Amino acid sequence: MAVDDPAFDGHFPGDPLLPGARLLDRMLRVMTEAGAIDRGTAIEGATVKFLAPVRPGDRVHVGWQAGERGLIRFECTVAGVAVASGSFRPQAAVATAAAGDATA
Repeated sequence: MAVDDPAFDGHFPGDPLLPGARLLDRMLRVMTEAGAIDRGTAIEGATVKFLAPVRPGDRVHVGWQAGERGLIRFECTVAGVAVASGSFRPQAAVATAAAGDATA
């Protein structure tokens, strides 16, 4: 994540970390750019665990695996350490990539 990303503003002064919603947004963008899901796809049944903070300058790696009934499991890591993991199901558009990984 860029050191000057506006998402860090105010979260938190002197100890910045990326808000979870911004991390999930970036993860979905990376998956869209990789062709795993269609742009604007609504999701349902989402579960997520935030495991560690993402700091300015961190390079976030996104990995995913498509499972039964369209369920997509994902994990976001920084330097090999899991920072978030979970699953979701695209509502209308079906995932097009069975598995993949990319860096945000």
